[in-house]
Amino acid sequence: MKRGPKPQVTPEDWVAGVLAEMKETDGVDIRIEAVARRLGVTKGSFYNYFESKEDAVNRALDLWLQSENKVLAEMESTPVAGYEQIVERLFSTVGRFEYPLVFFLVGVSRRHSQYHNLARRIQRERYTRVENMLARMGVEPRTADRIAVALIPSLFGLSYLEYAHLLETPSVPTTKEQRWADVATMTSFVVKKILDGELPRQG
Repeated sequence: MKRGPKPQVTPEDWVAGVLAEMKETDGVDIRIEAVARRLGVTKGSFYNYFESKEDAVNRALDLWLQSENKVLAEMESTPVAGYEQIVERLFSTVGRFEYPLVFFLVGVSRRHSQYHNLARRIQRERYTRVENMLARMGVEPRTADRIAVALIPSLFGLSYLEYAHLLETPSVPTTKEQRWADVATMTSFVVKKILDGELPRQG
């Protein structure tokens, strides 16, 4: 049986394939063979466009950061009437933040130090966006910082547990939406306590 022509892939296709593989891999290493299978080609053409796997990974991360910064900027620029809206907005958009890629970065930075600073910069950007939103509400900087430190780890921890499929409890079945809503409600409670001065700063 005669085979059809091989699909033509562009550098952008390879970058998109690497990004998709990074989101779904359970490890911290990307195999070009796996990306090639995803694209339906052999890996030979990869080296026509990239000097190394690290080159493609860096371009994929750049693409992701451009997308995430756009989402964060849109979130920050939209007016909010109260802290509840900030919590709701973060929890409703966090799925677009691609936390699996952060987990990938954390894992790979153990072996490749150049990615450690990138992971730190991503998280710092999220803290800054939350602090800016609170500042426009008139929250003083030290309190805004405390709230950001309460919010972002809540999101990160919940995202990791969902990513690792560690929240599926057969005895009390819940949906992902219910779990996120419950944690958002509890986080709002903590934020209110901080704003009301009922959770004094330790140390």
